[in-house]
Amino acid sequence: MYVLYPSAALRQARARFAHYAISELHDEHGRPDYTAVLTETARPGALALLLRAPTLEQLCARLAAQPPRVPQGGTDEHA
Repeated sequence: MYVLYPSAALRQARARFAHYAISELHDEHGRPDYTAVLTETARPGALALLLRAPTLEQLCARLAAQPPRVPQGGTDEHA
C-alpha cells in the first residue's frame, strides 16, 4: 500500500534528499517499508539506485551516508 498523504517527517526527508524519490509503503501486514530511488536528474543515464529501510530514520541515515552525486559526464570545475 502506498501512502497518499505523507507525514511531516516524510515531507522533510523528501526536501532534504531532493535527488531521491522517497516513498512510504506498507506490506500486507501493515508494516512500513521506506524506499528511496535516485532520480534520473541526479545522474542521467546511470543505473538506478534503490535503498530500503524499515524506518524513515534508518533510510535517512543511509541516504546521508551516500557519496555526493555529480551528474554523469560532468564535474564541479568552473575553470
